[in-house]
Amino acid sequence: MGTTDNIHPARNIIATLFVIVWGFRLSGFLLFRILKTGKDDRFDEMRHHFFRFLGFWILQIFWVWTVSLPATILNSPNVSYAPNGGGTSNFNCATDIIGVILFAIGFFVEAIADVQKVSFLLTVLI
Repeated sequence: MGTTDNIHPARNIIATLFVIVWGFRLSGFLLFRILKTGKDDRFDEMRHHFFRFLGFWILQIFWVWTVSLPATILNSPNVSYAPNGGGTSNFNCATDIIGVILFAIGFFVEAIADVQKVSFLLTVLI
């Protein structure tokens, strides 16, 4: 093991930062929505039915696991560490650039959709 053992590949850092930024944006939006409306009524129907409510939580667990799976796999040593059979750590492939572009498009489309939904609901509720 050499002196580069503590260096993390740029691809891993960028992918992980993208997941973190997306999570903060989504959390901030949900917090804003609750503060604006005063409640979170997504589960009001299900709270009185234990198994339906449990089903929602289990579905969310699988959804978070599925969404985070690419970053988890990318950050595993067998994928990112070349001596273990992983690929290159250089951030210079066409797929890296395509990934950044797709993330940016998806991030902004989701953010714009959230703003449009909130503004629509506020005009309907007022």
